[in-house]
Amino acid sequence: MDRKKRGAALRGKLFSLAQRLGRSLMLPIAVLPVAAIFVRFGQADMLGERGVGASISALIPVAEVLLAAGNAVIENLPLLFAVGVAIGFAKKSDGSTALAAIIGYFTFAGVLRTLSPHILGEPGALTEKQVACLRTASKYIPIDYQAKDAIGLCGIGGQELINYGVFGGILVGLVTAYLWARFYKTRLPSALAFFSGRRFVPLVVTSACLLLGVAMALIYPIFRTVFAEGLGVVMTQSNSAVASAGLFGLVQRLLLPFGLHHIANAVPFFTLGTCTSPSGEIMHGDFSCFFSGQLGTFEPAGYVPGAYMTGMFPIMMGGLPGAALAMYRCAGAKQRKRVGALMLSGAVASFLTGITEPIEFAFAYAAVPLYLIHAFLVSSSMMICAALGIRSGYSFSAGGVDYLLNFTRSAELSSSGATGTLLVLLLAVAYFLIYYVLFTGAIRYFDIPTPGRSSKKKAKKSQ
Repeated sequence: MDRKKRGAALRGKLFSLAQRLGRSLMLPIAVLPVAAIFVRFGQADMLGERGVGASISALIPVAEVLLAAGNAVIENLPLLFAVGVAIGFAKKSDGSTALAAIIGYFTFAGVLRTLSPHILGEPGALTEKQVACLRTASKYIPIDYQAKDAIGLCGIGGQELINYGVFGGILVGLVTAYLWARFYKTRLPSALAFFSGRRFVPLVVTSACLLLGVAMALIYPIFRTVFAEGLGVVMTQSNSAVASAGLFGLVQRLLLPFGLHHIANAVPFFTLGTCTSPSGEIMHGDFSCFFSGQLGTFEPAGYVPGAYMTGMFPIMMGGLPGAALAMYRCAGAKQRKRVGALMLSGAVASFLTGITEPIEFAFAYAAVPLYLIHAFLVSSSMMICAALGIRSGYSFSAGGVDYLLNFTRSAELSSSGATGTLLVLLLAVAYFLIYYVLFTGAIRYFDIPTPGRSSKKKAKKSQ
């Protein structure tokens, strides 16, 4: 009985911790859908110079403003998470808690940036693949993403940085909350009295985040070796494009909560496979070959450009909106309106732009079992699309806007032409239903702490 009681107590504590983390992330997550829409419609191929702006030049500065506004939020999301978690976890938190988290994150990010060339090494001479990768990226990747995706993923110009994304922000927030509770009442000798109490916390947080940054920088090469080089070897040697696509989808999604998914992206998008463009240029990678290559040999066997992008469309246009509906339906009656607003905006952002963080981050950290289900469903979608010969690609993300913009190219590469590309919509509907049913069942049966829910056991105990 004692063992059962201890187990129940542990589960209760974990549930409470997960709920607390989920609530802490809600505020920064809430601003993401609007930022996502700003970023997508501010791209050059939408309101910019390669889209509507080509005909109506007055819209180009509008696009630039939207893009800058959206990127200001998305690029600083780790900082927002650090502040949100620090305030959410710290007892009797106030403005100084947020200030400590901001200072801590700046310290953490600065250490990672400074140690990057020492840990990752200085860039050498450009390889053939890097040159081809940069050439393609400069044509097809939206200009604001070239520095991060083209230069970073191609490994050009020493721009590769150690980057843990929002996971780093969460770590800093947790460290700040712990140190706040430990030191906010500290009294120093009279000569140093000015730094006592709340003023002492930022000093301690700065030192702790410096050490945290050094530690995270030192272990980063392990992740890069395992998930970039290791994944590249496995995918290259695979005899099945279907299995290779499924493996990529699984690994890429599992790395997202840790901010390491960009490591996995580099393998299929810019290095795996070769093709020849109509002008005779040798291109490498799924992204390059989808947009500019028509001929050539591909690895693994049976691979056709777009195989590592297509499976994301049914998930982002259908699956995750289904998950959002499930979380809304499972929320408590008093919380349903609040959760509904968040989930609706996240579903719209996911469907239109392919930016999924508003939905994924709502359960990635607070409901890990749900995220594992999600990762395997992504893998299944990648495999199904590869097996059916469906091909779709994106220059931004796998949302409805990119689906329409690249429909013609997708139809050319799909084994059954436009019919194959239209199957993406059918799969999106199927995954909407699958996600809704699986998430609803799992949330209710296992009492998973998604937004707006409280533990049934806790509720019974209080009655």
